[in-house]
Amino acid sequence: MLKKTIFVLIIFSFVFFLNARSKDADLHFKRGDEHYSRGEYDQAIREYSEVIKIDPSDEYAYFNRGNAYYNRGDYDLAIGDYSEVIKIGPDYESAYYNRGFAYDNKGEYDLAIKDYSEAIRIDPNYEDAYFNRGNIYYVKNDYDNAIKDYSESIKLNPNHAKAYYYRGYSYAKKNSYDRAIKDYSEAIKIDPNYSDAYFERGAIYNEKGDYNSAIKDYSEVIKIDPNYTEAYFQRGLTYDNMGQYALAIEDYSRALREDSTYKSVYINRGVAYGKKGDYDRAIKDFDEAIRIGYNLNFAYTNRGFANSKKGRYDLAIKDYSEVIKLNPNDARAYNERGYAYDELENYDMAIKDYSTAIKLNPNYASAYSNRGVTYGKKGDYDRALEEFEMAAKLDPNNAGAHYNIAVEYEEKGDYDRAIKSYGEAIRSNTNHADAYYSRGVLYSKRGDNDSAIKDFSKAIKIDPNDVEAYSNRGNAYIRKGDYDRAIKDFNKAIKLDPDSSSNYYNRGNAYDEKGDYDRAIKDYDMALKIDPNNMAAKYSREQADRKRDNKKEIK
Repeated sequence: MLKKTIFVLIIFSFVFFLNARSKDADLHFKRGDEHYSRGEYDQAIREYSEVIKIDPSDEYAYFNRGNAYYNRGDYDLAIGDYSEVIKIGPDYESAYYNRGFAYDNKGEYDLAIKDYSEAIRIDPNYEDAYFNRGNIYYVKNDYDNAIKDYSESIKLNPNHAKAYYYRGYSYAKKNSYDRAIKDYSEAIKIDPNYSDAYFERGAIYNEKGDYNSAIKDYSEVIKIDPNYTEAYFQRGLTYDNMGQYALAIEDYSRALREDSTYKSVYINRGVAYGKKGDYDRAIKDFDEAIRIGYNLNFAYTNRGFANSKKGRYDLAIKDYSEVIKLNPNDARAYNERGYAYDELENYDMAIKDYSTAIKLNPNYASAYSNRGVTYGKKGDYDRALEEFEMAAKLDPNNAGAHYNIAVEYEEKGDYDRAIKSYGEAIRSNTNHADAYYSRGVLYSKRGDNDSAIKDFSKAIKIDPNDVEAYSNRGNAYIRKGDYDRAIKDFNKAIKLDPDSSSNYYNRGNAYDEKGDYDRAIKDYDMALKIDPNNMAAKYSREQADRKRDNKKEIK
């Protein structure tokens, strides 16, 4: 944020002009200076006015009275006095400078630029005039001219930290981030306690994705000024971007303690709680945002999402309905409300909302995909497939759409197309564990055990707790005759899910194939203990018992 730099206005002291005034005028001028130095601007104005009564051509009395008017906030009167000085002495660069300053504060930027330029014409080394003109160019979004003026200011005063700071700010606006960082760093080098320079450099690092450097700079700001509320908030945002939600929440909370009116904290902290899976606290923050009327659209939307995650779909529907009241053209709200209706098995309302979302945004791939899911639940598989294909057409990188297409083809028994679509899902999202797993299952059904094992291994790498992937890979190893690896996989599956009858049954099969009938029977018994109706385990146990007896007879 550009902060206006207020320089001390130039004031001419009576000492330099004792010989040029009458005794009474000098007395009033001296009193005016004394009042001015104490901040008693009304009294100073009265004294300078007395000087002007005595000598209407005393440009210094006009000048100093203009400064007093300026400091009192009477910019028009100040401009009037500076203009009188210029009439009397057209080459008083300081009068142009101060009048430019007054115009600047009135927001009359073109007139301010004109006066600063005149001051520079009279005195080409007028550093402050370059700096302030640069500030106005910045406010007018004329960053190139702002940079030129800040550069002139730096040339005249290489230790002008603020000139580096504001030039860096201008470079940042032009997305010249490396130059901005260089200028902020120079400002910090000149003034190691320049908290704003650390703050803005941190913002650039954040924008560049260099989160560690951003955190370091925001922390330095807080070290210099522990009450710098925005630094806590921005550091919280950075932690949020890094996925360190606990630290983000801590900083958001500190920002709120520093400034209880910092409304945006409720939204951001609520989102961070949601990302942590703490939906109750997230809802509490969104409740507060709604209570104070802050960013209602966003608050209702996110509370609706949190309520959906909690399974409170009726409440989610109410929240999304509020969003729709605020903005009837919010396609996302219709899509999310449609999802909530779907979860409540109100499929017709879900389809209606998805259709409205698509009408509002014909390229809304997720809405097509969701509508496809609902059609599938209604048993209209052909329509579901059409919806998924449209979603994939609109967004070729929509992994969910490709995955759903694969599921529909698999349901139809078209394994070739299903495998191809699972491949598209994986291409769109290389960490799509379900796509790897499902494709692995199809490879298994086709007898391609090597490809199946490769896919199950990918799924396990992405999700080391995927019980079914271990179990299915174990069965693929059995089919390949690699019983030791199969047993190892079933051991892992049992460890993850000790109450699964099928995992004991499968391990029993591996032991059976190895000829270790005692262990096989022990696993079949455990499978039957968990599920007495596991007929496959019962049959296999009988066969293993017979094979064990035959083995004994042979011996």
